[in-house]
Amino acid sequence: MTPQTKDMGKLRILNRGVGLRAADAGHLFMFHALVHSLFDLELLSFDREMVTAAQQFGLAVHPACIQS
Repeated sequence: MTPQTKDMGKLRILNRGVGLRAADAGHLFMFHALVHSLFDLELLSFDREMVTAAQQFGLAVHPACIQS
């Protein structure tokens, strides 16, 4: 199994409960991976579904996202 195949499996699992569009799921997956290396990151998005999914995963969301 290649690393890309493993990542796709992780992405499917991550997206299973929230059902984001493929591009949004990919962005959230990458953000999730980055947070483990760069701890002070906050997601800044104006896509309500992505913000909700990020919050469900316990990811830091910038306050401007919650206000919109």
